[in-house]
Formats: sequence, C-alpha cells, structure tokens
Amino acid sequence: MRRPQGGALCCLANYYSPLAGPVAAAELPAEGWAAFFSALRRPGPWRACTLEIGPLPGHPAQPSSPAGQICQALQAAGYRVQPQEAFGNWHLPNPPPWAHYWAQRPSRLQHTVARKGRQFQAAGGRLEVISTPADAERGLQAFQRVYDESWKQREPHPHFIPGLVRLAAEAGWLRLGIAWLRDEPVAAQLWLHADGKTDIHKLAYRQAHAKLGAGTLLTAHLMQHALELDRAKEVDYLTGDDAYKAEWMSQRRVRWRLHGADPRSLQGAWAITRQSVGQQARAWVARLATLAPVRRP
Repeated sequence: MRRPQGGALCCLANYYSPLAGPVAAAELPAEGWAAFFSALRRPGPWRACTLEIGPLPGHPAQPSSPAGQICQALQAAGYRVQPQEAFGNWHLPNPPPWAHYWAQRPSRLQHTVARKGRQFQAAGGRLEVISTPADAERGLQAFQRVYDESWKQREPHPHFIPGLVRLAAEAGWLRLGIAWLRDEPVAAQLWLHADGKTDIHKLAYRQAHAKLGAGTLLTAHLMQHALELDRAKEVDYLTGDDAYKAEWMSQRRVRWRLHGADPRSLQGAWAITRQSVGQQARAWVARLATLAPVRRP
C-alpha cells in the first residue's frame, strides 16, 4: 500500500498490474482484516480517509472470495464501500491438449491461421520463441523495433519492459515470441510462464505489415508452445476486454476495485457525496434517454 497523501491510500499498482491488494497470511480471519482497516481510520500519519484497493479477484458479494473478504472487512471497520468493475479478464483454465484445443477454436480463426500461415512461409516468414538469457538482448531489440512501429503508445517507463524481459530470462519464465519476415521483425509478443501458468503481457505488430496476419500466427505458435512444451495449467490474457480474446480463451471473469470512504472524515464525506451525486446523475440521464421522443420517418 502507498502511504496516504491527503488522506488517500491506494495499492502499489499501476496499469501493468493484473491483480493488487493487501498481502497477509492465508489463515488471517475476517476479524484480523477488520482490525487492520479499523487501525487505518485512527488519527496519525497512516490514517486513510479514502482507500482504493484492487484489481481483486472474485466478486464483492461473495464472502469467500478475496474481493468479498476485503469488502466485508472494510464495511466492518466503518468504511462506506463502492465496488467498481476494473476490467474483464479472459483466460483458459485447464486447457486440453493442443490438438483438442485447436479443434475447438472458431472455424474462421482456423482458416485464417492456415491461409495466412502458408502465405507467410512462402514470403520467407518464420516464428521464434526466445526463452534464454543468451538470446534475450536480441529479442529485446526486435521487440522494441516492432513496438516503436506499431499502433501502441510509447511506454511511459521505457526501462520497465527491458528489465522485466531480462529478469524473466534469468528466472526461466521468458517466452518472447518474434515473427520474422526474412530478417525483419514484424510482430512480437511477451508471454511469461511460471508455476504452471502462462500469462500474456504485451503484443504488437508493425503497422506496415498488418496484412500479413503475423500477430495471429504468433499467438497460435505461442499457444501451441504453452500447451505442448510448457504444459500450462492456465493461460491468461491478464487485462483488457478486447473482443478477439474470446476466440482464444474459454472463460471471462471480472476483476474488481473497491473504493472505501471514512464518513467521519472530511475527505471521506466529500467522496461519499460526490459518489452519490454521480450515481443520481447517471440514473437521471438513463431515465431521460428512455423518455426521449422517437422520431418517425
């Protein structure tokens, strides 16, 4: 957790974080969490008039889930809690063998991969998965070139991804996929595999080569690597609710953020008021939309 500034406390997380929340022993009872959050309401340098916790797994209405446990503890401590959907998360739990998995994909995707694969190979294309420290720097150079010439915005912290790639290579987690057209990298994806789980972190392709479909081919290649070689027990897209992810994954779940406000503090009371006014305004807008006259041709 970050030290409160102006009475606001939030998790040590940013847009790179698929999950974030308080860390404690698994056997910590609900009373322990409630006592922890009660302590944050007391006057002092760590007083939290407002909190933002997440993204969290589970649903706030499910007491046994992490989101539900934290939500109940905040309420027991006296905070007013407003749950918010953070993002949709597509994942593939307990995947079948590669052949069965691929047979279950949409026919459109299967045909696209087959057709584009033939064209890509005929044009001199090849796919590579980099996983060793010896090849990490070469892979990073290719990744950076693809990313710089893609539709993606520049990274605000340019040293983060290179540091992550080097760390992952040393730890044995790295699965850096590169699609090459002869000697030119045209698509790149950063996957990590650890503890039986494969996570998809970054993907990009060079816009000048978009028609090649190299990104789709690379996803299929990395997925086959994850299921056949890594024997992944789960593959996870982490963040983002893009429609194309449904073609590759089998399930969608929601990650949640919890916004807590202490009604006994000025900052907390103001946050509750703003929240209430915002909800009423949205309700009125939705109501007016249903009452809008329908123009007939």
